Amino acid sequence: MNPSGVQVRPDASDLKALRALCVSMIRDERMDDALDLVIGLLGELRNQNDTLQVRLKSALRRLYGRRSEKLSAEQLELFERVLGESLAPTATETPAATDPSDAPADDPTTPGEPAATPPPAKPTRPNAGRSGMPEGLPRTITRKSVDPARRDCAQCGGIMTSFGVETSWQVEFVPGRFVVEVTECEKVACPRCRDTVVTAPAPAKVIPGGQPGPGVLARMIVDKAEDHLPLERQQRRMAREGWTVPTTTLEGWWTSALDLLQGLHAPLLEEALSAALPQIDATGLPVLDRDHPRGLRRGHVWTAVGGRAVAFVYTADKTAGLTELLVQRCEAQTCASSERVFVVVCDGEASFPNVSAKEGLRIVLVNCNMHARRYFERALQGGDVRAALPMRIYKSLYAVERRATEEGVPLGERTRRRQVESVPLLEELRQWVLQIAPTVPPSSPLGKALRYVQTRWLSLTVFTIDGSIPLDTGEVERQIRRVAMGRATWVFSGSDAGATRMMLAASLCATCRKLGIDPWRYLRAVFTAIANGLTARQLADHWTPWAWAQKQAQQPNAQETLAVAS
Repeated sequence: MNPSGVQVRPDASDLKALRALCVSMIRDERMDDALDLVIGLLGELRNQNDTLQVRLKSALRRLYGRRSEKLSAEQLELFERVLGESLAPTATETPAATDPSDAPADDPTTPGEPAATPPPAKPTRPNAGRSGMPEGLPRTITRKSVDPARRDCAQCGGIMTSFGVETSWQVEFVPGRFVVEVTECEKVACPRCRDTVVTAPAPAKVIPGGQPGPGVLARMIVDKAEDHLPLERQQRRMAREGWTVPTTTLEGWWTSALDLLQGLHAPLLEEALSAALPQIDATGLPVLDRDHPRGLRRGHVWTAVGGRAVAFVYTADKTAGLTELLVQRCEAQTCASSERVFVVVCDGEASFPNVSAKEGLRIVLVNCNMHARRYFERALQGGDVRAALPMRIYKSLYAVERRATEEGVPLGERTRRRQVESVPLLEELRQWVLQIAPTVPPSSPLGKALRYVQTRWLSLTVFTIDGSIPLDTGEVERQIRRVAMGRATWVFSGSDAGATRMMLAASLCATCRKLGIDPWRYLRAVFTAIANGLTARQLADHWTPWAWAQKQAQQPNAQETLAVAS
C-alpha cells in the first residue's frame, strides 16, 4: 500500500515485490484480485514478447533472409488451417490471382464434380533458354580449317572436300577504350607581314581547359547515379583501362558537370508535381557534418514521381522539405487547371496530414495499401494466424487490378470493376477489423496493423471511386529503392551541396529510365550542346529528357542533334 491507500502494482520484473503482493492478497482472501494481477502481467509480457519476436524475425530476415513479401496460396491455406477457419475464395478471386507479391494458386475444383480438363501447359517464357546471337554487337569471325592429316576418307582413302561450316559462338568482353581526339588547328601567316597570324578555331569543350569530353562526363554521372559506382572505384577502373586520373580531379569534373546541369532540376520537379496523381515518398541520406558529434547527420531525400519525370529533392529538414513540395504541388496544379482540391498519392506517414493542415492546403491523400498489407504480413510472419484473412483479401484486391491491367481495360471499366468487385472485399475487411480490434492488444503486431487501417480507412479506399488512382505507391517505392541501393554503396554525401548534386544526377537517370532512353546518350548530347554555347534558359526549355526523346523520335535516321536549340 502507498500512503494514499491505493494498491500499487509492482513492475513485472520485480519478482520479490510481486510475490509479496500476491501473498498479501491471498492472506486477505482476495484470490480473484491476485489471479487478475498475475494474468494481467502475463498478458503484458506476452504482448511484449510477441512484439520482440516480430522485431527479431524482421532483423534476421533483413540480415539473412529474402526481402520479398510473397505469400503463396499454399502458405495462406496453411495459416487458415491453423486458425481453424474456412475461408472460401471470393467471387472476385481467380485461381491464379495474386497481388504483386503473391505466387500463383492452383484452381480448386468443386467436391463431387468430375475434374475439368487438365489446364494447358504453362507457356514457355520468352527469354527462357539460350537466346539468339545479339544483333547490335560487333563481330569477329575466325575460320578454322580441318587438319590436313584428317582430310583423308577413312572409308576409301580419297580426299574430302569442304561443303559448309558449323557455327559456334559466345559473347566475350573486351575492356573499353579511351580515345584521345587530337585536333591539329592550322596556323597561317603572311610571308610579308610577319606579325599577322591566323589560327583555325579549336573545338569547344564542356569544361574550359579541361580534359574530359562529353562522353566521359556522361559516363561518370551514369556510373555513379544509375549504377552506384563511387568515383574512387571509377578511378581504379579507368586506370585498368589505360587512363590514370586522380580521384580529386574526378571529383572536380563531377562538380563542374552537375553545376552545368542545374537548370534541368526545376523542370523535372515541376513535371512530376503538376501531374494529376503524383506519388511522393521519402528516405534518409547520411551527410558528413564535422560539427555533429557523430560526424554524420541525417538528411532526407523526397521523391516525386508523376507525368514524364522522376525528381529527387534533398532537404536537410524533413518537414520543411515536405512543406515545400506540397505547396509547390498546389501551385503547379493551380497553374495547370482551375482545380482547388489536389490529390497526392503517399504512404500513411503523419507528416502529410500535419503539413496539409498547418499550411491550409486542400489535399486529398491517397494512402498506400501495400503499406497496410505489409503490417498484416509482419503479424502473420510473427505467428499471429488471424492475419491470414486480411492477407487473403488483399490477394483478391490485387487480383482485380492485375486482371484489368492484363486485359487493357479503359479507366471507366476499371472503375466499374472496383465498384463491383473491390468494394465488397473492402467491406469484408472493415467488418473483420471492427469485430476483432477490441480483442487485440494495441501494442501487438496485429494491433498495430489494425490501428494503421482504422486511422487511414478513407485514404486507403479512395481508389475505388476512380480507376486512374493507383492501389499503392509501388512506382515511387521502386524509384526510391534506387537511392537506398546507392546509399549502401557510396555510404554518405560529403555535404548538403554534394547531396543536392547527387539527387540531380539521380533524377536525370531515373527520368531517362522511366522514358526508356539511354541516359548516357542523352547526357552526352546535352554536354555537347552546352560546349557549343547552350544557355541555361535553352537547357531548361528544350533539353529535358522527354524533349530530347521527342527529337530523336522525329529524326530516327539522323544523327543526334548536338547544336544549340533554337
